[in-house]
Amino acid sequence: MNRSPGVALAGAIVVGLLLATTSPVLARGPIDQHLEPASSSTAARYAPHAFWPGDWISGAALAQTFTVGRTGRLDGIAILIAGESYAETLIVEIRRGEPGGPALAHLEVPAASIPGKGGWVAVDIIPPPSVRADEVLAIVLPELAPTTPGSVARQPTIRWTSTVGGAADEYAEGAGWNGERFHALGSSSDPPVRWMEHASDLMFRTFVTPVPDTATVEEPDARPAGPWEVAALVGVLAALLTLARRRPGRA
Repeated sequence: MNRSPGVALAGAIVVGLLLATTSPVLARGPIDQHLEPASSSTAARYAPHAFWPGDWISGAALAQTFTVGRTGRLDGIAILIAGESYAETLIVEIRRGEPGGPALAHLEVPAASIPGKGGWVAVDIIPPPSVRADEVLAIVLPELAPTTPGSVARQPTIRWTSTVGGAADEYAEGAGWNGERFHALGSSSDPPVRWMEHASDLMFRTFVTPVPDTATVEEPDARPAGPWEVAALVGVLAALLTLARRRPGRA
């Protein structure tokens, strides 16, 4: 027996309404801040597991600070990197103020998404945090557990494209940073990372969906359909099914 076209149409409409009700719409906003590569670009080395026993130094964290240009939601960031034997998830953090500031977002990039020969890697921030114009934030590649001597060849390494040190400041609203831990001789303690601003800026992009500066920046609503919404959808389905039965069918 053939199904009435009205029944099929009713089912399709209700499924579409349910999907629209329960699924949040996520879209990356326009670029807010960015620094693009020039012909004289170089790269900063990120070897998060490295340590140098003779110098009592561990870590090779990197960061780039930037100043938010518009009030809104920080939907995502992108960094220009190349992976060298990097076969683990890349951790990226967004922090308030300087690189040692409080965390705003924790992001993870699968190893398969890291280009071996270099390229832009964009990461969505879900849910996107609220940001304000003129606020200073930092994109941070943090130091990880020191497990590999710095002299070992082909250790897990990321190269983040940067400006040439000593050249004109190409991004005046922020700066590049290095982070290391300095261990006291004979100490087994785990000291905090010491961040140092350096002369080079690192290539990055930020994406912000703007909202009026006087409005409250609210987080996107990703809640499922409530009982009244479900009841309304069921009513729509019942009405469409009634209409379908009134139409002459074919055997």
